[in-house]
Amino acid sequence: MAEAQGEIAGLDTAAEINNIKYMFRENSAELLAITAIVTVLHMVFEVLAMKSDIEFWYGRTNLRGLSTKILMFNFLSSIVIFLYMMDEKENTSLMILGPLVLSIGMEFWKLTKGFDFGVKGSFPFVSI
Repeated sequence: MAEAQGEIAGLDTAAEINNIKYMFRENSAELLAITAIVTVLHMVFEVLAMKSDIEFWYGRTNLRGLSTKILMFNFLSSIVIFLYMMDEKENTSLMILGPLVLSIGMEFWKLTKGFDFGVKGSFPFVSI
């Protein structure tokens, strides 16, 4: 019965349910409330940062004052961070992986604004 409730709540194993019980039992309510508030604020600020980034890049027609090397570096570093988090999947929640996937998508979108990509029929198949 407890495992069925855990599956409904998105918890996979009994160990995760026990970890949640331990967290509520061993930590003070104030600490849990502060953690929840900081988490919500972090998510709000992350959404606002993404919104601002999209507004900046959406109507951009030229890259005057911007570095294409930095665009490529940001894209590659986002991929490396995502791969590391996937490697540590047992310690990483979907609240971390979700924004990382959005970040990778946004960095790729910025690359398409900064570079002129083309597909060819022969090797190397992609021209920049």
